[in-house]
Amino acid sequence: MTRPSAIATTLALTVCLTSTSALAAASLISGLGGTYGFGEDTLYVNDDDYSTAISVSSAFPDGLNYYGTTQSTIYVNNNGNITFAGGVYNYTPIPFPVSAQPMIAPYWGDVDTRGSQLGPGWNRVYWDIDTPGGTFTATYFNVGYYSSATNKLNSFQVRLTDRSADFDPGDFDIQFRYNKCEWTTGNASGGSNGLGGTEAQMGFDAGNSVDYWSHPDSQTPAILNLCNTTNVGEIGVWEFEVRNGSLYECGNGLVEGPELCDDGNLIQYDGCFDCEIEVDADGDGFYEGEDCDDADANNFPGNIEVCDGQDNDCNGLADFAGGEDDFDGDGFMECDDCDDADASNFPGNVEVCDGFDNDCNGFADFAGGEADFDGDGWFECDDCDDDDANNFPGNLEICDFQDNDCDASTDEELDLDGDGFTLCRGDCDESNPLVNEGMPEICNGIDDDCDPLTIEDVDTDLDGFTGCEGDCDVVDPNTYPGAVEICDGNDNDCDELIPEEEVDEDGDDWLLCEDDCDDANPNIFPGAPEACDGLDNDCDGLIDNGLDDLDGDGWTECDGDCDDEVADTYPDAEEICDGLDNNCDDYLDLTELDSDEDGFMPCEGDCNDHQVTANPDHPEDTVELCEDELDNDCDELFDAEDPDCEDPDSGIGDDDDDDDDGSNRRANDCTCDSAAGAAPLSMAWLTALALGFTSTRRRRRR
Repeated sequence: MTRPSAIATTLALTVCLTSTSALAAASLISGLGGTYGFGEDTLYVNDDDYSTAISVSSAFPDGLNYYGTTQSTIYVNNNGNITFAGGVYNYTPIPFPVSAQPMIAPYWGDVDTRGSQLGPGWNRVYWDIDTPGGTFTATYFNVGYYSSATNKLNSFQVRLTDRSADFDPGDFDIQFRYNKCEWTTGNASGGSNGLGGTEAQMGFDAGNSVDYWSHPDSQTPAILNLCNTTNVGEIGVWEFEVRNGSLYECGNGLVEGPELCDDGNLIQYDGCFDCEIEVDADGDGFYEGEDCDDADANNFPGNIEVCDGQDNDCNGLADFAGGEDDFDGDGFMECDDCDDADASNFPGNVEVCDGFDNDCNGFADFAGGEADFDGDGWFECDDCDDDDANNFPGNLEICDFQDNDCDASTDEELDLDGDGFTLCRGDCDESNPLVNEGMPEICNGIDDDCDPLTIEDVDTDLDGFTGCEGDCDVVDPNTYPGAVEICDGNDNDCDELIPEEEVDEDGDDWLLCEDDCDDANPNIFPGAPEACDGLDNDCDGLIDNGLDDLDGDGWTECDGDCDDEVADTYPDAEEICDGLDNNCDDYLDLTELDSDEDGFMPCEGDCNDHQVTANPDHPEDTVELCEDELDNDCDELFDAEDPDCEDPDSGIGDDDDDDDDGSNRRANDCTCDSAAGAAPLSMAWLTALALGFTSTRRRRRR
């Protein structure tokens, strides 16, 4: 290795490293012998110690040419590095270069193996010399950090391989393998819980204070990324070649070791970028780093954008007019698809009957038409009657003489299930012969009798029980198993018993629970009229109440008073001329009847109670009345005998009231001692008179 300044060397080598975001780590090389496969030699449990001098001449007969000095002895230091001139106990990594101490450091940090072993062979440092293979391997297997901590562990290896046979004597390769990266710092280096403080260092130091290389993440928290990065394309693996005593130096203008080119500049896209040949895989004239898609010659900076879903001009967008997304996944971009929200519609697709432009020709043009004129959700091309929303495929067939379900049959008169019923004749399910209006309803979740109101497993009254669950009245929310009995005459708790107090035994429409005080007597119930029977008819707790002597005549209804509102009416009372049954014998004298309804009874002087034109208040002064053979004014004179009928103008009657009795009677018409002077009584008057003194009885209606 040439000897530029430390900073220049660091920059030059750093550019050649490759990183990746992969999460996997490298596996450790095993099968090297010993109990755990990492070699037969083990560094004893310690904190900052190192091995004795280890001769590697058997594996490296020409020695190890490391920065101009041939080394044949190695020291394995507990703190994550190997040295040649002697052991190193330093636990806090010192930034390279470190004076007078050649070092190869896969992970220089404060390793402490005094903690517990959480697994077989854990928390130990091993080494192995493979003489036939020409290798030396030091393994730090699940090691902890100071002080004796094992809550975080690191596993890594450093392997040296003799390459003298392939190149020059003393040439060798260095490989670092990182399997587990969890801590960066011991507590004595300013760390806490394995992190912070002065973090670990990875790199190389010639020991001459000039030549060295330190990984850019050294002594930063990012040093943990060694498990996830690489410089050779294998996650967690870092490889270096030492030729002629020096690490290859990318960018010095010399093609060395595995370098494909080395033009000594940092100019990209000139065919060689330091040590790698730049690639133009698609041959479009643009190298991989500047080409946004070096696998497709149609995509490169400055190209014309087309509708193909790709970034043709490398501006970071597939931005052809109209959009280059395929949102519906039908293989056509927005810029070509007439409907990129529906995978059924794209250029060249087969047109179907769905109301859409499936083939993107600008029309929904399936044969028959793709309009839905009746709004039933079916297009003309599928609808058998697009003028009637009641007719469409799959609709329920009803009895209306139309093809409702578009199956070319009308009203579905076929008895498809052979139960003797059709859809129009009592069958609601033509696929089940046990379902029709003639079937009993059973608890099976089916409307067996085609009556939606009788499906037993539907809680129609919303009381929490169905017929199948014992609800004996599916329309009464107060009736279900376990319900509280209420006064309604029903079996509310569905125990097939109606309480005695809810049975109307006497048929008076009142129940005992409704305060009927005697359900054996239909005349006794709340509000019944009270009767004189020694019973509490109205159920108010009182017997014959309200039947007192209301008129104060000393008699009550219960005593036989037939009218307790009139004081002159009671048993054995004296009959008076008032039209009432005063003595309560259920008979009314004829003298107290007004048979002709002229306002007068015989006992009030009505001389003829069968003629409305005969009563004490009626006049007898017209030709007709003076010739009707009646005593119209009840003055005991008939027609021409009555002075009222003597009219000097007409020659009939005498209307002169020249007697002194205040009537129209002649002065001597009551003289009875002279037969010659007395006017004979008419037969009608005699009959009326006889009636007045004849006692006729009739039954009084109560």
